Amino acid sequence: NDIVRIYNTEVAISEDGILLGKYYKMNPFFKKTFDKPPPSQRPVIFKTYFGVDFGMFVCKDIFHAEPQKQLLAAGIRHFPYSVA
Repeated sequence: NDIVRIYNTEVAISEDGILLGKYYKMNPFFKKTFDKPPPSQRPVIFKTYFGVDFGMFVCKDIFHAEPQKQLLAAGIRHFPYSVA
């Protein structure tokens, strides 16, 4: 019994094509379309080649305390922000 999960996902890829981070949106807008990520998902932070740490979240997540609260507590101040 394989269970298929569909997540609204954001990825960060380096200039060399290396995966730096993968984040599943915590607060899906279309709850019937996307699965909520597992509770074990931790905040996603990645470092760029120019030495800046970024934290990831997607669209509607901005209206919720998490994951921003955890990212800010970790000292993250830069965020790529994607919306549809």
